[in-house]
Amino acid sequence: MKETTLFFKDGKCRVSVKYDKSIPVAVTAVVVSLQIKPEIIREIYELIILKVIKETIPSRLINGETKILINSTGEFVKGGSYADSGLTGRKLQCDSYGGLALHGGGAWSGKDFSKVDRSASYYARYIAKNIVAASLATKCEVGIAYAIGIKEPISVSINTFGTSIISEDVLLEIIHRVFNFEPRKITEEINYQNLYELSSYGHVGVHIDTLPWERLDKVEKLNRLANDH
Repeated sequence: MKETTLFFKDGKCRVSVKYDKSIPVAVTAVVVSLQIKPEIIREIYELIILKVIKETIPSRLINGETKILINSTGEFVKGGSYADSGLTGRKLQCDSYGGLALHGGGAWSGKDFSKVDRSASYYARYIAKNIVAASLATKCEVGIAYAIGIKEPISVSINTFGTSIISEDVLLEIIHRVFNFEPRKITEEINYQNLYELSSYGHVGVHIDTLPWERLDKVEKLNRLANDH
């Protein structure tokens, strides 16, 4: 039997999910692109379906209507920086939330923490995650806008999608009491040196033990201030 070797250097995956009132009820499509060696037989893709897709996605979400497409345009042989580099950098939503959350348009990769495109994006996640962990809301999206040369943000917004247990105006007031939005203070609070670790799998939630913006250390203070209201 001839041994067949897969060749994974470059790849991406998109999962489309159907929701019913914010609850996932079905996966409608899984699109996988994997760089492989030339002339790999398509039967090999069955291993991806059985050993990756069906072991990762809960079986209750996959049904007869779920579309699974692997290298749907044919062979994917040329990949990586050799075939796909350019001046625009990485796709912004691939680094963040895949389109689930609003994105201001600034790239995260290729910038140090002095750029709020990167540091303030992480800080917004840090805030939202602590709010949800404090049970002040079940969903939370935080937006921060800056003007060049001005240390205070020109806008801080919050959207809990109707799930907040207190008014969003009060919640926004509490946020300003707990978190410091000056770029220099953000860098001091969530500075992270090993940025090369973020070159794959996105920037949020993967290295959960080491990423400072994944910490839940503001929960107690948020709850205390919320109780005061």
